[in-house]
Amino acid sequence: MTANLRTLIRDKREAPMTRFLMPATALTTLNLKKTAFTLLCCTVLMVLAAPAQQIKLDPFPVNQPPPAGAIKDLSGTPIPGGGNDTYQMYTVNFIAAITSTAITFAFREDPAQISFANASVVDTADESRTNLLTNGDFSGGVYTNNGNSSTPDGWTYANMYGAAAGGFVRSGCGVGPAPVYAYGVGNCWFDGAVQAYDAISQTITTVVGHNYQISFFVADNSGCATDNGPPCNFSDTSTNGDTTDTGGNGINVTVYAQAGLPSEGNQSVTHTLTPGVQTVYTFPGKNDPYKITPSPYSLGGETLTVTAVPILKSNFVPPANFRNETCVPFADYSAANGADTCVGFQADCSFNGVPNGGDCATLLYQLIESYDLPPDLPAIGGPDFLVVHGSGCPTSNTAVAQSIFTDYFVARIDPTTKGVGGGTGSCFEVMYTPGAPLITSGSTSRFVGFASPVMDTGLNVVKAGSTRPLAFQWLDNSGNPVTNLTWCGSPNPSPGSCTAPWVNLQYFSINCVTDTQVSTTTDVSSPGHSGFQNLGGGNYQMNWQTQKSWKNTCANVRVTFDNGVALIPAAGFKFN
Repeated sequence: MTANLRTLIRDKREAPMTRFLMPATALTTLNLKKTAFTLLCCTVLMVLAAPAQQIKLDPFPVNQPPPAGAIKDLSGTPIPGGGNDTYQMYTVNFIAAITSTAITFAFREDPAQISFANASVVDTADESRTNLLTNGDFSGGVYTNNGNSSTPDGWTYANMYGAAAGGFVRSGCGVGPAPVYAYGVGNCWFDGAVQAYDAISQTITTVVGHNYQISFFVADNSGCATDNGPPCNFSDTSTNGDTTDTGGNGINVTVYAQAGLPSEGNQSVTHTLTPGVQTVYTFPGKNDPYKITPSPYSLGGETLTVTAVPILKSNFVPPANFRNETCVPFADYSAANGADTCVGFQADCSFNGVPNGGDCATLLYQLIESYDLPPDLPAIGGPDFLVVHGSGCPTSNTAVAQSIFTDYFVARIDPTTKGVGGGTGSCFEVMYTPGAPLITSGSTSRFVGFASPVMDTGLNVVKAGSTRPLAFQWLDNSGNPVTNLTWCGSPNPSPGSCTAPWVNLQYFSINCVTDTQVSTTTDVSSPGHSGFQNLGGGNYQMNWQTQKSWKNTCANVRVTFDNGVALIPAAGFKFN
Protein backbone atom coordinates (compact mmCIF):
# COMPACT_ATOMS: atom_id res chain seq x y z
CA MET A 1 0.00 0.00 0.00
CA THR A 2 1.17 3.49 -0.67
CA ALA A 3 -0.70 6.71 -0.11
CA ASN A 4 -0.57 10.27 0.97
CA LEU A 5 -1.15 10.08 4.70
CA ARG A 6 -4.15 12.34 4.35
CA THR A 7 -5.62 10.63 1.29
CA LEU A 8 -5.32 7.14 2.76
CA ILE A 9 -5.90 5.08 -0.37
CA ARG A 10 -6.03 1.47 0.69
CA ASP A 11 -4.72 -1.85 -0.66
CA LYS A 12 -2.06 -0.56 -3.10
CA ARG A 13 1.07 -2.69 -3.10
CA GLU A 14 3.66 -0.12 -4.17
CA ALA A 15 6.97 0.78 -2.57
CA PRO A 16 7.83 4.42 -3.32
CA MET A 17 11.51 5.25 -3.74
CA THR A 18 13.36 8.50 -4.04
CA ARG A 19 14.91 9.01 -7.44
CA PHE A 20 18.60 8.52 -7.72
CA LEU A 21 20.18 11.77 -8.95
CA MET A 22 16.89 13.17 -10.36
CA PRO A 23 13.85 14.89 -8.90
CA ALA A 24 11.35 12.46 -7.42
CA THR A 25 8.34 11.85 -9.65
CA ALA A 26 5.86 8.99 -9.85
CA LEU A 27 6.20 6.09 -7.44
CA THR A 28 7.30 2.78 -8.90
CA THR A 29 6.14 -0.70 -7.97
CA LEU A 30 9.15 -2.67 -6.76
CA ASN A 31 10.05 -6.02 -5.29
CA LEU A 32 9.99 -5.49 -1.57
CA LYS A 33 13.51 -6.39 -0.49
CA LYS A 34 15.24 -5.43 2.70
CA THR A 35 17.79 -2.84 1.48
CA ALA A 36 19.21 0.53 2.35
CA PHE A 37 21.68 2.88 0.71
CA THR A 38 24.12 5.53 1.92
CA LEU A 39 26.53 8.07 0.38
CA LEU A 40 29.47 9.40 2.43
CA CYS A 41 31.07 12.80 2.15
CA CYS A 42 31.99 15.73 4.35
CA THR A 43 28.46 16.79 3.61
CA VAL A 44 26.04 13.91 3.85
CA LEU A 45 22.90 13.39 1.80
CA MET A 46 20.72 10.91 3.58
CA VAL A 47 17.77 8.94 2.30
CA LEU A 48 17.85 5.75 4.28
CA ALA A 49 19.88 4.58 7.21
CA ALA A 50 21.84 1.41 6.57
CA PRO A 51 23.27 -1.12 9.03
CA ALA A 52 26.88 -2.24 8.90
CA GLN A 53 27.37 -3.94 5.56
CA GLN A 54 29.91 -5.63 3.36
CA ILE A 55 32.04 -2.96 1.66
CA LYS A 56 33.46 -2.97 -1.88
CA LEU A 57 36.68 -1.04 -2.43
CA ASP A 58 38.14 0.41 -5.61
CA PRO A 59 41.44 -0.65 -7.23
CA PHE A 60 44.71 1.22 -7.55
CA PRO A 61 45.21 3.63 -10.50
CA VAL A 62 43.86 2.16 -13.72
CA ASN A 63 45.00 3.65 -17.05
CA GLN A 64 44.65 7.28 -16.03
CA PRO A 65 44.99 9.87 -18.83
CA PRO A 66 47.29 12.88 -18.34
CA PRO A 67 46.13 16.01 -16.52
CA ALA A 68 44.17 18.36 -18.76
CA GLY A 69 45.61 21.55 -20.23
CA ALA A 70 48.99 20.39 -21.62
CA ILE A 71 50.74 22.75 -24.05
CA LYS A 72 52.96 19.87 -25.21
CA ASP A 73 52.00 16.20 -25.35
CA LEU A 74 54.39 13.66 -26.85
CA SER A 75 51.59 11.12 -27.35
CA GLY A 76 51.48 9.91 -30.95
CA THR A 77 55.09 10.82 -31.74
CA PRO A 78 57.87 8.20 -32.15
CA ILE A 79 59.80 7.08 -29.08
CA PRO A 80 63.47 7.98 -29.80
CA GLY A 81 65.55 5.00 -30.91
CA GLY A 82 62.67 2.62 -30.31
CA GLY A 83 63.24 2.87 -26.56
CA ASN A 84 67.03 2.27 -26.49
CA ASP A 85 68.04 5.23 -24.25
CA THR A 86 68.48 7.63 -27.17
CA TYR A 87 67.97 11.26 -26.14
CA GLN A 88 65.90 13.67 -28.21
CA MET A 89 65.26 17.35 -27.56
CA TYR A 90 61.75 18.80 -27.57
CA THR A 91 60.59 22.42 -27.46
CA VAL A 92 57.32 24.28 -27.00
CA ASN A 93 56.53 28.01 -26.77
CA PHE A 94 53.89 29.86 -24.78
CA ILE A 95 52.80 33.48 -24.33
CA ALA A 96 52.68 34.47 -20.66
CA ALA A 97 49.23 35.53 -19.45
CA ILE A 98 50.16 35.87 -15.76
CA THR A 99 53.14 37.12 -13.77
CA SER A 100 53.83 33.82 -11.98
CA THR A 101 53.69 30.71 -14.16
CA ALA A 102 54.01 27.13 -12.95
CA ILE A 103 56.09 25.05 -15.37
CA THR A 104 55.10 21.40 -14.91
CA PHE A 105 56.29 18.17 -16.53
CA ALA A 106 54.15 15.03 -16.08
CA PHE A 107 55.40 11.47 -16.74
CA ARG A 108 54.01 8.01 -17.33
CA GLU A 109 56.02 4.88 -18.21
CA ASP A 110 54.17 1.59 -17.66
CA PRO A 111 56.81 -1.04 -18.63
CA ALA A 112 60.15 0.73 -17.95
CA GLN A 113 61.61 4.21 -17.24
CA ILE A 114 61.86 7.62 -18.86
CA SER A 115 65.03 9.69 -18.48
CA PHE A 116 64.36 13.44 -18.47
CA ALA A 117 67.22 15.96 -18.62
CA ASN A 118 68.32 19.56 -19.17
CA ALA A 119 64.96 21.30 -18.77
CA SER A 120 65.01 25.04 -19.49
CA VAL A 121 62.70 28.01 -19.96
CA VAL A 122 63.97 31.16 -21.67
CA ASP A 123 62.38 34.49 -22.50
CA THR A 124 62.87 34.76 -26.28
CA ALA A 125 63.26 38.54 -25.87
CA ASP A 126 66.27 37.98 -23.61
CA GLU A 127 69.46 37.94 -25.71
CA SER A 128 71.35 36.18 -22.92
CA ARG A 129 68.94 33.21 -23.12
CA THR A 130 69.10 32.78 -19.34
CA ASN A 131 67.46 29.61 -18.05
CA LEU A 132 64.66 30.69 -15.72
CA LEU A 133 64.38 27.25 -14.16
CA THR A 134 66.35 26.43 -11.03
CA ASN A 135 68.33 23.18 -11.14
CA GLY A 136 67.10 22.29 -14.62
CA ASP A 137 69.89 19.72 -15.04
CA PHE A 138 69.16 18.09 -11.65
CA SER A 139 72.77 18.53 -10.53
CA GLY A 140 71.71 20.17 -7.27
CA GLY A 141 70.61 18.41 -4.10
CA VAL A 142 67.36 16.69 -3.24
CA TYR A 143 64.80 17.08 -0.46
CA THR A 144 61.51 15.52 0.64
CA ASN A 145 58.33 16.95 -0.87
CA ASN A 146 54.86 15.38 -0.92
CA GLY A 147 56.32 12.08 0.25
CA ASN A 148 59.15 11.90 -2.31
CA SER A 149 62.56 12.02 -0.59
CA SER A 150 64.35 12.49 -3.93
CA THR A 151 62.61 15.65 -5.12
CA PRO A 152 65.17 17.90 -6.88
CA ASP A 153 65.98 21.20 -5.18
CA GLY A 154 63.98 24.03 -6.70
CA TRP A 155 61.17 21.73 -7.77
CA THR A 156 58.00 20.38 -6.16
CA TYR A 157 56.69 16.85 -6.61
CA ALA A 158 53.10 15.76 -7.23
CA ASN A 159 51.64 12.26 -7.48
CA MET A 160 48.01 13.15 -7.90
CA TYR A 161 46.90 9.66 -8.90
CA GLY A 162 49.00 7.72 -6.39
CA ALA A 163 50.98 6.02 -9.17
CA ALA A 164 53.55 3.38 -8.25
CA ALA A 165 57.23 3.69 -9.29
CA GLY A 166 57.25 7.49 -9.30
CA GLY A 167 60.27 9.50 -10.37
CA PHE A 168 63.51 10.41 -8.58
CA VAL A 169 66.88 12.06 -9.28
CA ARG A 170 69.45 9.59 -10.59
CA SER A 171 73.08 9.90 -11.58
CA GLY A 172 74.62 8.59 -14.80
CA CYS A 173 71.49 9.06 -16.89
CA GLY A 174 71.74 12.66 -18.06
CA VAL A 175 72.38 13.98 -21.55
CA GLY A 176 75.77 14.92 -23.00
CA PRO A 177 76.60 17.99 -25.07
CA ALA A 178 75.79 18.58 -28.73
CA PRO A 179 76.05 17.25 -31.31
CA VAL A 180 76.00 13.69 -29.93
CA TYR A 181 73.70 14.17 -26.93
CA ALA A 182 75.08 10.97 -25.45
CA TYR A 183 73.18 9.13 -22.74
CA GLY A 184 74.72 8.78 -19.26
CA VAL A 185 76.30 12.18 -18.69
CA GLY A 186 75.34 13.76 -15.35
CA ASN A 187 71.97 13.47 -13.63
CA CYS A 188 68.43 13.03 -14.86
CA TRP A 189 64.91 12.74 -13.54
CA PHE A 190 64.23 8.99 -13.79
CA ASP A 191 60.50 8.18 -13.87
CA GLY A 192 58.52 4.96 -14.21
CA ALA A 193 55.02 5.94 -13.01
CA VAL A 194 52.71 2.99 -13.75
CA GLN A 195 49.21 3.38 -15.23
CA ALA A 196 49.05 7.04 -14.17
CA TYR A 197 51.08 10.26 -14.09
CA ASP A 198 53.31 11.92 -11.53
CA ALA A 199 54.92 15.32 -12.04
CA ILE A 200 57.60 17.84 -11.09
CA SER A 201 56.96 21.58 -11.16
CA GLN A 202 58.39 24.97 -10.31
CA THR A 203 56.98 28.47 -10.58
CA ILE A 204 58.87 31.21 -12.43
CA THR A 205 58.33 34.96 -12.80
CA THR A 206 56.99 35.83 -16.26
CA VAL A 207 56.15 39.05 -18.10
CA VAL A 208 52.62 39.18 -19.46
CA GLY A 209 52.71 39.12 -23.24
CA HIS A 210 56.28 37.82 -23.54
CA ASN A 211 57.02 34.69 -25.54
CA TYR A 212 58.80 31.88 -23.66
CA GLN A 213 60.39 28.70 -24.97
CA ILE A 214 60.49 25.49 -22.94
CA SER A 215 63.06 22.88 -23.98
CA PHE A 216 63.97 19.47 -22.54
CA PHE A 217 65.48 16.09 -23.44
CA VAL A 218 63.71 12.73 -23.17
CA ALA A 219 65.03 9.17 -23.50
CA ASP A 220 63.21 5.89 -22.88
CA ASN A 221 64.48 2.38 -22.11
CA SER A 222 61.38 0.26 -22.79
CA GLY A 223 62.61 -1.20 -26.07
CA CYS A 224 58.95 -0.91 -27.14
CA ALA A 225 58.58 -4.30 -25.41
CA THR A 226 54.85 -3.91 -24.74
CA ASP A 227 54.29 -2.81 -28.35
CA ASN A 228 55.76 -5.96 -29.91
CA GLY A 229 59.12 -4.29 -30.39
CA PRO A 230 60.29 -1.12 -32.12
CA PRO A 231 59.32 1.19 -33.61
CA CYS A 232 56.57 2.52 -31.35
CA ASN A 233 55.01 5.79 -30.32
CA PHE A 234 54.47 7.65 -27.09
CA SER A 235 50.92 7.04 -25.81
CA ASP A 236 49.03 8.97 -23.13
CA THR A 237 47.20 5.78 -22.02
CA SER A 238 47.67 2.04 -22.45
CA THR A 239 46.17 0.75 -25.70
CA ASN A 240 47.33 -2.88 -25.69
CA GLY A 241 44.61 -4.18 -23.38
CA ASP A 242 46.67 -4.08 -20.16
CA THR A 243 45.29 -1.29 -18.01
CA THR A 244 46.35 -2.41 -14.54
CA ASP A 245 50.11 -2.95 -14.32
CA THR A 246 53.54 -2.76 -15.97
CA GLY A 247 52.32 -4.72 -18.98
CA GLY A 248 50.65 -1.59 -20.34
CA ASN A 249 52.13 0.52 -23.14
CA GLY A 250 51.32 3.93 -21.72
CA ILE A 251 54.56 5.96 -22.14
CA ASN A 252 54.37 9.74 -22.27
CA VAL A 253 55.55 13.21 -21.19
CA THR A 254 53.26 16.25 -21.04
CA VAL A 255 54.14 19.91 -20.37
CA TYR A 256 52.12 22.68 -18.72
CA ALA A 257 52.50 26.44 -18.25
CA GLN A 258 49.70 27.85 -16.09
CA ALA A 259 48.71 29.13 -12.67
CA GLY A 260 49.48 26.25 -10.29
CA LEU A 261 49.69 22.56 -10.93
CA PRO A 262 47.39 21.12 -13.59
CA SER A 263 44.28 19.37 -12.43
CA GLU A 264 44.51 15.61 -12.58
CA GLY A 265 41.33 15.64 -14.62
CA ASN A 266 38.15 13.73 -14.08
CA GLN A 267 38.30 10.24 -12.62
CA SER A 268 35.43 7.78 -12.97
CA VAL A 269 34.73 4.63 -10.97
CA THR A 270 31.92 2.18 -11.75
CA HIS A 271 30.30 -0.38 -9.45
CA THR A 272 27.21 -2.59 -9.56
CA LEU A 273 24.93 -1.87 -6.62
CA THR A 274 23.52 -4.54 -4.31
CA PRO A 275 20.52 -3.89 -2.04
CA GLY A 276 21.72 -3.26 1.50
CA VAL A 277 25.42 -3.46 0.61
CA GLN A 278 27.43 -0.30 1.08
CA THR A 279 29.61 0.44 -1.95
CA VAL A 280 32.63 2.71 -1.48
CA TYR A 281 33.91 4.78 -4.38
CA THR A 282 37.56 5.72 -3.90
CA PHE A 283 39.65 7.60 -6.40
CA PRO A 284 43.35 6.94 -7.10
CA GLY A 285 45.67 8.87 -4.81
CA LYS A 286 42.79 10.48 -2.90
CA ASN A 287 41.31 9.99 0.56
CA ASP A 288 37.77 11.24 0.03
CA PRO A 289 35.56 8.13 0.02
CA TYR A 290 32.16 8.45 -1.60
CA LYS A 291 29.75 5.87 -0.17
CA ILE A 292 26.35 4.75 -1.29
CA THR A 293 24.01 2.14 0.16
CA PRO A 294 20.97 1.30 -2.00
CA SER A 295 17.53 1.33 -0.45
CA PRO A 296 16.13 -1.84 1.08
CA TYR A 297 13.45 -1.64 -1.61
CA SER A 298 15.77 -1.35 -4.63
CA LEU A 299 15.90 -3.89 -7.46
CA GLY A 300 19.66 -4.37 -7.24
CA GLY A 301 22.01 -4.71 -10.20
CA GLU A 302 22.08 -1.00 -10.98
CA THR A 303 25.37 0.06 -12.59
CA LEU A 304 26.44 3.37 -11.06
CA THR A 305 29.35 5.42 -12.38
CA VAL A 306 30.61 8.22 -10.15
CA THR A 307 32.99 10.77 -11.69
CA ALA A 308 35.09 13.10 -9.51
CA VAL A 309 35.39 16.49 -11.24
CA PRO A 310 37.94 18.85 -9.58
CA ILE A 311 37.54 22.60 -9.95
CA LEU A 312 39.61 25.40 -8.45
CA LYS A 313 37.62 27.12 -5.72
CA SER A 314 38.55 30.47 -7.27
CA ASN A 315 36.81 29.38 -10.49
CA PHE A 316 33.70 27.91 -8.86
CA VAL A 317 30.41 29.69 -9.50
CA PRO A 318 27.53 28.68 -7.19
CA PRO A 319 24.10 27.83 -8.62
CA ALA A 320 21.78 30.73 -9.26
CA ASN A 321 19.62 30.05 -6.20
CA PHE A 322 22.51 29.57 -3.72
CA ARG A 323 24.68 32.63 -4.36
CA ASN A 324 25.54 32.98 -0.66
CA GLU A 325 27.28 29.59 -0.58
CA THR A 326 30.52 28.27 -2.04
CA CYS A 327 32.11 24.87 -2.51
CA VAL A 328 34.18 23.08 0.16
CA PRO A 329 37.82 22.56 -0.91
CA PHE A 330 39.35 19.13 -0.25
CA ALA A 331 42.83 19.02 1.30
CA ASP A 332 44.33 16.35 -0.98
CA TYR A 333 43.11 17.86 -4.25
CA SER A 334 44.18 21.31 -3.01
CA ALA A 335 47.69 20.08 -2.18
CA ALA A 336 48.04 18.41 -5.58
CA ASN A 337 46.91 21.54 -7.43
CA GLY A 338 48.74 24.08 -5.26
CA ALA A 339 45.47 25.97 -4.67
CA ASP A 340 42.15 25.35 -2.93
CA THR A 341 40.30 22.80 -5.06
CA CYS A 342 36.71 21.60 -4.75
CA VAL A 343 35.29 18.38 -6.20
CA GLY A 344 31.93 17.85 -7.84
CA PHE A 345 30.65 14.29 -8.06
CA GLN A 346 28.65 13.31 -11.13
CA ALA A 347 26.57 10.14 -10.84
CA ASP A 348 25.15 8.23 -13.79
CA CYS A 349 23.01 5.10 -13.40
CA SER A 350 22.13 2.37 -15.88
CA PHE A 351 20.40 -1.01 -15.67
CA ASN A 352 21.23 -3.91 -18.00
CA GLY A 353 23.04 -1.46 -20.24
CA VAL A 354 20.12 0.96 -20.49
CA PRO A 355 20.88 4.49 -19.20
CA ASN A 356 18.43 5.42 -16.46
CA GLY A 357 16.83 1.98 -16.86
CA GLY A 358 15.35 -0.33 -14.24
CA ASP A 359 14.72 1.61 -11.04
CA CYS A 360 17.55 4.14 -11.62
CA ALA A 361 15.04 6.98 -11.89
CA THR A 362 13.33 6.08 -8.60
CA LEU A 363 16.20 4.67 -6.54
CA LEU A 364 16.37 5.88 -2.95
CA TYR A 365 19.86 6.17 -1.50
CA GLN A 366 21.85 7.63 1.34
CA LEU A 367 25.03 9.47 0.40
CA ILE A 368 28.02 10.11 2.65
CA GLU A 369 31.23 11.90 1.76
CA SER A 370 34.24 12.35 4.03
CA TYR A 371 37.19 14.63 3.38
CA ASP A 372 39.92 16.67 5.02
CA LEU A 373 39.71 20.45 4.99
CA PRO A 374 42.82 22.31 3.73
CA PRO A 375 45.03 24.12 6.26
CA ASP A 376 43.64 27.55 5.31
CA LEU A 377 40.07 26.42 6.13
CA PRO A 378 40.17 24.62 9.50
CA ALA A 379 36.37 24.75 9.98
CA ILE A 380 33.21 25.63 8.08
CA GLY A 381 29.77 26.95 8.96
CA GLY A 382 26.40 26.63 7.29
CA PRO A 383 27.19 23.26 5.63
CA ASP A 384 25.10 22.20 2.68
CA PHE A 385 24.90 19.50 0.03
CA LEU A 386 23.56 20.61 -3.35
CA VAL A 387 22.46 18.63 -6.37
CA VAL A 388 21.73 19.91 -9.86
CA HIS A 389 19.62 17.33 -11.66
CA GLY A 390 20.13 16.57 -15.31
CA SER A 391 23.53 18.26 -15.36
CA GLY A 392 27.13 17.19 -15.50
CA CYS A 393 29.86 18.71 -13.35
CA PRO A 394 30.82 21.50 -13.08
CA THR A 395 27.47 23.28 -13.31
CA SER A 396 26.84 26.75 -14.69
CA ASN A 397 25.91 30.02 -12.97
CA THR A 398 22.37 29.63 -14.29
CA ALA A 399 21.90 26.19 -12.76
CA VAL A 400 19.08 25.69 -10.26
CA ALA A 401 20.09 23.39 -7.41
CA GLN A 402 18.31 21.51 -4.66
CA SER A 403 19.65 21.24 -1.12
CA ILE A 404 19.59 17.61 -0.02
CA PHE A 405 21.69 18.17 3.09
CA THR A 406 20.69 16.36 6.26
CA ASP A 407 23.74 16.09 8.56
CA TYR A 408 27.27 17.38 9.11
CA PHE A 409 29.75 15.74 11.50
CA VAL A 410 33.04 17.19 12.73
CA ALA A 411 35.12 14.04 13.11
CA ARG A 412 38.58 13.85 14.65
CA ILE A 413 40.18 13.61 11.21
CA ASP A 414 37.56 13.82 8.48
CA PRO A 415 34.47 16.03 8.50
CA THR A 416 31.49 14.24 7.02
CA THR A 417 28.49 15.66 5.14
CA LYS A 418 25.35 13.65 4.68
CA GLY A 419 22.34 13.90 2.41
CA VAL A 420 19.68 12.03 0.48
CA GLY A 421 18.25 12.08 -3.03
CA GLY A 422 17.47 10.14 -6.19
CA GLY A 423 17.67 10.05 -10.00
CA THR A 424 20.52 9.85 -12.47
CA GLY A 425 22.75 12.16 -14.48
CA SER A 426 23.19 14.78 -11.77
CA CYS A 427 26.01 16.78 -10.17
CA PHE A 428 26.53 16.79 -6.38
CA GLU A 429 28.60 19.45 -4.61
CA VAL A 430 29.56 19.79 -0.95
CA MET A 431 29.03 23.42 0.10
CA TYR A 432 29.33 25.81 3.04
CA THR A 433 28.23 29.36 3.86
CA PRO A 434 31.08 31.91 4.27
CA GLY A 435 30.51 34.05 7.34
CA ALA A 436 28.22 31.55 9.07
CA PRO A 437 29.15 30.47 12.63
CA LEU A 438 31.87 27.84 12.44
CA ILE A 439 31.12 24.27 13.50
CA THR A 440 34.23 23.10 15.35
CA SER A 441 32.88 20.05 17.19
CA GLY A 442 29.93 17.70 17.33
CA SER A 443 27.38 17.66 14.53
CA THR A 444 24.34 19.38 13.10
CA SER A 445 21.25 17.79 11.59
CA ARG A 446 18.26 19.11 9.66
CA PHE A 447 15.78 16.34 10.51
CA VAL A 448 15.22 15.13 14.07
CA GLY A 449 12.69 12.33 14.43
CA PHE A 450 10.51 10.51 14.52
CA ALA A 451 10.09 11.34 18.18
CA SER A 452 8.85 8.92 20.86
CA PRO A 453 6.81 6.78 20.91
CA VAL A 454 8.07 5.79 17.42
CA MET A 455 11.34 3.86 17.45
CA ASP A 456 13.76 3.14 14.61
CA THR A 457 15.31 -0.06 16.02
CA GLY A 458 12.51 -2.41 14.98
CA LEU A 459 8.94 -2.70 13.73
CA ASN A 460 6.55 -0.46 15.66
CA VAL A 461 3.35 -2.29 16.66
CA VAL A 462 0.22 -0.25 15.91
CA LYS A 463 -3.39 -1.19 16.46
CA ALA A 464 -5.04 -1.27 13.05
CA GLY A 465 -7.56 1.57 12.84
CA SER A 466 -5.84 3.73 15.47
CA THR A 467 -4.12 7.09 14.95
CA ARG A 468 -0.35 7.13 15.18
CA PRO A 469 1.40 10.46 15.96
CA LEU A 470 4.54 11.00 13.84
CA ALA A 471 6.48 13.89 15.40
CA PHE A 472 9.66 15.49 14.06
CA GLN A 473 11.68 18.70 14.01
CA TRP A 474 12.97 20.41 10.84
CA LEU A 475 15.95 22.81 10.92
CA ASP A 476 17.87 24.81 8.33
CA ASN A 477 21.50 24.01 7.45
CA SER A 478 22.72 26.35 10.21
CA GLY A 479 20.69 24.54 12.88
CA ASN A 480 17.90 27.14 13.14
CA PRO A 481 14.28 25.93 13.42
CA VAL A 482 12.18 26.18 10.25
CA THR A 483 8.92 27.49 11.71
CA ASN A 484 6.77 27.93 8.58
CA LEU A 485 6.67 24.42 7.13
CA THR A 486 3.38 23.73 5.32
CA TRP A 487 1.62 20.54 4.29
CA CYS A 488 1.67 19.48 0.64
CA GLY A 489 -0.71 16.83 -0.67
CA SER A 490 1.88 15.31 -3.04
CA PRO A 491 5.62 14.60 -2.95
CA ASN A 492 5.73 15.84 -6.57
CA PRO A 493 3.35 18.77 -6.73
CA SER A 494 2.74 20.82 -9.85
CA PRO A 495 4.43 24.26 -9.82
CA GLY A 496 2.69 26.69 -7.50
CA SER A 497 0.28 24.14 -6.03
CA CYS A 498 2.07 24.00 -2.65
CA THR A 499 3.57 26.76 -0.52
CA ALA A 500 7.27 26.35 0.20
CA PRO A 501 8.76 25.28 2.48
CA TRP A 502 6.52 22.21 2.47
CA VAL A 503 6.53 18.59 3.60
CA ASN A 504 4.67 15.49 2.47
CA LEU A 505 4.34 12.12 4.23
CA GLN A 506 3.38 8.93 2.40
CA TYR A 507 3.10 5.36 3.58
CA PHE A 508 3.92 2.25 1.56
CA SER A 509 3.60 -1.47 2.19
CA ILE A 510 6.58 -3.62 3.19
CA ASN A 511 7.06 -7.27 3.96
CA CYS A 512 6.55 -8.21 7.60
CA VAL A 513 9.96 -9.77 8.22
CA THR A 514 9.63 -12.35 10.96
CA ASP A 515 13.25 -12.02 12.12
CA THR A 516 12.96 -8.28 12.72
CA GLN A 517 12.79 -7.14 16.34
CA VAL A 518 9.33 -5.84 17.19
CA SER A 519 8.98 -2.78 19.38
CA THR A 520 5.93 -3.10 21.60
CA THR A 521 6.57 0.17 23.42
CA THR A 522 4.94 2.11 20.56
CA ASP A 523 1.62 0.31 20.83
CA VAL A 524 -0.20 3.46 21.88
CA SER A 525 -3.07 5.01 20.02
CA SER A 526 -4.90 8.28 20.05
CA PRO A 527 -8.31 9.11 18.63
CA GLY A 528 -8.78 11.37 15.64
CA HIS A 529 -7.99 11.49 11.95
CA SER A 530 -4.89 12.14 9.88
CA GLY A 531 -3.86 15.76 10.23
CA PHE A 532 -0.73 17.92 10.11
CA GLN A 533 0.13 20.16 13.07
CA ASN A 534 2.69 22.95 13.54
CA LEU A 535 3.71 22.72 17.19
CA GLY A 536 6.10 25.71 17.05
CA GLY A 537 9.87 25.92 17.30
CA GLY A 538 10.33 23.89 14.14
CA ASN A 539 8.37 20.97 15.65
CA TYR A 540 5.65 19.26 13.63
CA GLN A 541 3.33 16.29 14.00
CA MET A 542 1.33 14.21 11.56
CA ASN A 543 -1.48 12.25 13.16
CA TRP A 544 -1.61 9.19 10.95
CA GLN A 545 -5.05 7.58 10.79
CA THR A 546 -4.52 3.89 10.04
CA GLN A 547 -7.15 1.51 8.64
CA LYS A 548 -8.70 -1.53 10.32
CA SER A 549 -8.26 -3.48 7.08
CA TRP A 550 -4.47 -3.22 7.48
CA LYS A 551 -4.50 -5.82 10.28
CA ASN A 552 -1.62 -8.33 9.97
CA THR A 553 0.21 -6.21 7.38
CA CYS A 554 3.22 -3.89 7.61
CA ALA A 555 4.05 -0.47 6.18
CA ASN A 556 6.59 2.32 6.39
CA VAL A 557 6.52 6.09 5.95
CA ARG A 558 8.52 8.34 3.65
CA VAL A 559 9.00 12.03 4.46
CA THR A 560 9.65 14.34 1.48
CA PHE A 561 10.57 18.03 1.70
CA ASP A 562 10.34 20.67 -1.01
CA ASN A 563 14.15 20.87 -1.29
CA GLY A 564 14.34 17.25 -2.45
CA VAL A 565 15.30 15.57 0.83
CA ALA A 566 13.47 12.25 1.21
CA LEU A 567 13.75 10.26 4.43
CA ILE A 568 12.45 7.00 5.85
CA PRO A 569 13.08 7.62 9.55
CA ALA A 570 11.47 4.46 11.02
CA ALA A 571 12.15 0.75 10.61
CA GLY A 572 8.47 0.16 9.86
CA PHE A 573 5.05 -0.36 11.40
CA LYS A 574 3.17 -3.63 12.03
CA PHE A 575 -0.61 -3.51 12.39
CA ASN A 576 -2.37 -5.88 14.78
